[in-house]
Formats: sequence, structure tokens, C-alpha cells
Amino acid sequence: MSKGLHHAVEQIRDYRRWLADNALYFREASGCWGIELGAHAWVVIGRRADRANTLGADRLRDLQRERIDVMSYDRLLENFSAQAGYMFKQRRDIEELVARLGTPTSAPAVEPKSDG
Repeated sequence: MSKGLHHAVEQIRDYRRWLADNALYFREASGCWGIELGAHAWVVIGRRADRANTLGADRLRDLQRERIDVMSYDRLLENFSAQAGYMFKQRRDIEELVARLGTPTSAPAVEPKSDG
């Protein structure tokens, strides 16, 4: 494991330890009552083409068991691009649906039923 990656993983462990030891204080001070103490973490480091920063499969599995994923900047950009593309498509589909349905002017009045 590179020095930079080792440092990043240790920071994650330190923050998690601090949160576990100070959960009540953190929740009261921040208002984040739903925070998960073992939240998933990502380390973004290096470029895909830089093979000097590759980790063995065993090491990656060990980190994944701790809910720590390691990714390159290239993977981060690809994930972001895919997510942005999906969101753009969803928005376009909604806009097309609204255009096709038109904007409702007003709801029809409903008259009460008579008992007679």
C-alpha cells in the first residue's frame, strides 16, 4: 500500500473511532441524528494508467470489508459522468411527458351528491 493510501485509510479509521467515541456529542452538535458510525468511505487516489498504485485483490477485499473503496480519479470521473447522464435523461423524459400532457388549467368542480 502506498504511503498516501495508507495515510488516507488511517484518517478514515481515526474519524470513525472519534465518531464512535463521541457519537452523542457529534449528533447533538451537528444535528445529524441519522449518521451511521461505520459509514461507507472512498479513497480517490492516482490515475488508472499509473500501475505503481495498484493493490492486490486480497488487500482490496480487506479494505472493502471495512467499507472502504479505493478508486482512481478516472473511475470517479466515469461514475460521475454516468450518473450525470442518467439524471439528464430523467429530466428530459419528465419535460417531454409534461409537454405531451400539457399544463392543467384547473381541476373540474365536483358537486356534492344529493341524498334525494
